[in-house]
Amino acid sequence: QTTLTLAMMKAQYVPGDLGAAGLFEEAGVIGVDALIEELQEIVSAIAVKPRGAPGDVLTNDKRKLRSILIPHLPQQGRITADEIRAIRAFGQEQQSESLESMRNAQLAKMRKKLDYTIEAHRVIALKGSYVDVNGDSSNAFTFFGVSAPSSISLALSTAATQIRALCADIIGAVEDGLGGNTYSEINVQCSRDLWRLLIDH
Repeated sequence: QTTLTLAMMKAQYVPGDLGAAGLFEEAGVIGVDALIEELQEIVSAIAVKPRGAPGDVLTNDKRKLRSILIPHLPQQGRITADEIRAIRAFGQEQQSESLESMRNAQLAKMRKKLDYTIEAHRVIALKGSYVDVNGDSSNAFTFFGVSAPSSISLALSTAATQIRALCADIIGAVEDGLGGNTYSEINVQCSRDLWRLLIDH
C-alpha cells in the first residue's frame, strides 16, 4: 500500500504589476457602453481697448461626447455528477471532492483568468490602443482625435548613444503633451531585455 506523502500545486503566475501601480482607475457602469465627455477649455489673450469700449465676448468651452462599447468577457463552468462521485480531493488520500470545493476552485480559476485578461488589456492601453467590443485592438489616438507622439529611439546597441540627452527629450515630449500641466513623476514600463541594455550601456 502506498501513502500520499506530499501534494504540490504548480500555480501559474498571473501578472498584476500595472494594476498594482495605480495607473488605471476602474469604475462600474450601467449598461453596455461607457460615455466619455471631453471639455476643451479655450483661454486666449484679452485685447487692449480704450476705456469704455465693449469687452471681448467670452468664448464658450467646447464639449464633445464619445461612446465606447464595453467588451464582454464571458466564462462558464460545469460540474458533473460523476466528477463529484469519483474524484478524490486534492492532497487527500481518501476524502472525496465536495461540490463546494469544486465550485470554489472553478470560481477562483475564473477570477485568475479575468485578472490575466484585464492586465493584458492594460498593456494594450499603455501602447495607445484599446480592445473593442469585437475583441480587436483599436487605436486610442484615433478615438480621441489626437496625434500619436513621435517615437524616440534609445539606440542602446550603439555605444555613442547619449542616454541622458535622449531621456531629457522624452521628458520634454511628456511635458509638451501635458501642455504645461504639472506632474509628479514619469514612470516607464519596460521589458527585461530593455532594462539590461539600459543599465549596461
